[in-house]
Amino acid sequence: MIELKEVTKENFEEVIALNAGDEGKFVAGNLYSMAEAKVYHEATPLAIYNNEVLVGFLMHEIDSDNNNHYICRLMVDKKYQAKGYGKQAMEVIIKKLQEDKSRNKIVISAEPDNSVAIKLYEKLGFKLTGEKVDGEDVLELIY
Repeated sequence: MIELKEVTKENFEEVIALNAGDEGKFVAGNLYSMAEAKVYHEATPLAIYNNEVLVGFLMHEIDSDNNNHYICRLMVDKKYQAKGYGKQAMEVIIKKLQEDKSRNKIVISAEPDNSVAIKLYEKLGFKLTGEKVDGEDVLELIY
């Protein structure tokens, strides 16, 4: 069972030690993300747990430019990839964000050559917009 939990001083070291195995090709490191969350207070970093085992990291925020929900990080440690944890974590965060009735869109982006992520997002209902942000393809889920 996937749960999203707050990153605390008790799990911080374990969260920043997670490794997606792509040498930063597709996602910023968790230490960088935690620093971002400290500076950009609208960001919410979350640890992804499967039955009390830390398997990944997710961060979301309200985009200050357009007031949409923005999932800015999703990573699963290389030891736990291809087990459905990323998809389940996305399902959990999508459901939570959709409870916010003041907004009706969730945005996410992915490197164009990260076909695994793009396919996952499309399976979850996201649609490519044709836009790019910092070289990444933008996808949105309107609810």
